[in-house]
Amino acid sequence: MVKHVLFIIPDWDDIVDPGYNFLNEEKSEAYYRDKFVFGARIWDFFNPSPVDGVLISISTLSKRKLEAIERAGDAKRFLRLSQGLQLIGDCGAWQYRYKDTPPYAVDYVLEMYRRLGVDYGVTVDHIPFFGNPEKRMGITMENAIRGYELWKPRFEKGEYKFILMAAVQGIEISDYLKSFEKLYSIGFRHFAIGGLAKRNNEFIKKLIAELSELLKRLRDVEKIHVLGVARASIIPYLYQLLDYVNEVSFDNATFLRMAWVRTVGNYILPDGRVYTSIRSMDSNREVLDALIKYDQGIIGLDEVLKILSKYLARTGDLHYMPYYIATLRDKPWKQCGCAICKSIGIQVVIFRGNDRNRRRGFHNVYVFSQLLKQGLLERVRFRLVKADQSEVEKYKPLLSEDALIESLASIIRVASRILVLTHCTAEKSVDMNVVSQILSKARLSIPSFDLYMEQVYRELLKNFVKPAKEMYSGPTFRAVMNLINELRKCGKQVDLYIISARYGIIEESEPIIPYDATLKGMAQKDLTRWSNERRVTQKLVEIARKGYDLAIAVLPKEYAQAILETLKNGLAPQEIIITSRTIVKKLQEADIVALPGGTISQRLKYVKKLAQATQRSCTKTLDQWIKKLVT
Repeated sequence: MVKHVLFIIPDWDDIVDPGYNFLNEEKSEAYYRDKFVFGARIWDFFNPSPVDGVLISISTLSKRKLEAIERAGDAKRFLRLSQGLQLIGDCGAWQYRYKDTPPYAVDYVLEMYRRLGVDYGVTVDHIPFFGNPEKRMGITMENAIRGYELWKPRFEKGEYKFILMAAVQGIEISDYLKSFEKLYSIGFRHFAIGGLAKRNNEFIKKLIAELSELLKRLRDVEKIHVLGVARASIIPYLYQLLDYVNEVSFDNATFLRMAWVRTVGNYILPDGRVYTSIRSMDSNREVLDALIKYDQGIIGLDEVLKILSKYLARTGDLHYMPYYIATLRDKPWKQCGCAICKSIGIQVVIFRGNDRNRRRGFHNVYVFSQLLKQGLLERVRFRLVKADQSEVEKYKPLLSEDALIESLASIIRVASRILVLTHCTAEKSVDMNVVSQILSKARLSIPSFDLYMEQVYRELLKNFVKPAKEMYSGPTFRAVMNLINELRKCGKQVDLYIISARYGIIEESEPIIPYDATLKGMAQKDLTRWSNERRVTQKLVEIARKGYDLAIAVLPKEYAQAILETLKNGLAPQEIIITSRTIVKKLQEADIVALPGGTISQRLKYVKKLAQATQRSCTKTLDQWIKKLVT
């Protein structure tokens, strides 16, 4: 019988709803009630299972999950593992890597393995890279020896059903070999090699080669498990160990998690082609419906790309188009015969929610597993697929900024009451040198965050007090004011509020003094404290209650971060936010039109686009009104 290296998947609650309705985007009632009981895991979709077992880590077990395991009887029944799949338990050392010592006692871990019903349990280890290496390797060794002393008599009596595996950690290859030999000498025949996830390929290859020489001499080692390694280039080397060991296994979730962690290259085919799933993150059904119609052959490639390009122009993600063109052109989901792709079609390459993204991960694991078991990993070269420049040029008219303007215009057109939120600026429309001279005579510096001095400053600077909309200057603020003028000319009722580093939230007509304060560069804890002191969230909630149809926010990173949860919760039914790309990614998940504006020039560009969109929406509305009047 040909022996294979076994592929073990870590348990991170990778569960989907087997009854999910992709067309209505509705979860089944049973899954909503209890996903642990009614959800489906990867082995529920494939027969045989693409994985050979599961690694369950004590450090990832929540109280709720432990209770569910207890109700089921053990972890195997809780996971509903298919017949023949292994269950390996470990402590999850990565989760406590920054602690001086592991948080679990040896006897506690052994008892936990018994309760979980694992087939193999790894001794309590400590990764040596995050503290004193010698001390940590010593802890790993001591825990293994102590674990063996406690485990062996109870195993021989039949009280423990699981096999204890010795954790082996090291810095140098010699550390691994020395630890391995010592643990072998006290009686271990099953080993788990840790600390390799961050190692380069050459180190791992050399370790495997030297370990093979050691195993050739020892001869009666039963099992070696390699923790956290699944690089395609490394797996063939693990097969060398099968010449001297009865069983070799490894665990990793790379091919599962790439489905939603990577922004490009997250759907693989057996020939090594790697495609990019298509993001459709908001509640607008136009893109989703177009993709489904394309899959059904109702519309063609040009039409679906036209709709998609408008959406990407609105979200500021047009740079994904070369990858999306390739995915839609090649239809890779139709080239795959796995249970996932056959059952849900194009949904597998749509980046949207747990039930699509994890199913795509299940597909990736299946493909990787097939390559592993057929011995093809060494031959396959994984390569990212994207459209070449000539093909992108063909669709360039679809990718123009005009698509963005039209999309924004459609949002503005239907809004009557609009909230505009922007930020204070360093530039003030007063002579700050004169201000400084006046304050110097009173032995004071320019006002900053010292709001408790407000009355003193107001008295000294009474000739410089202005409404907020007249005090702030600078190119972005002027562009925002121009946008507001365009909106008002179009008949919109517009209220402007400003996030002021000194005052908090102020309205445009509020009289303020010149000051020098900014949120730029502030850490999150300082932003939170600032926000709490000035009741920023409470004020924004009060403003939102005024019933706006649309909110437009133009904010640098820290100003947006300070009110991020409020932006996510919604200032109005429709929101257009221009801010840094890192904030944009967080907001797009909350069904918000978020445009990347990390620099002043980028924010200026999009504010000007909004002004153009306003003019277009106003012109179209006027044309429609005249047409009605004539008819």
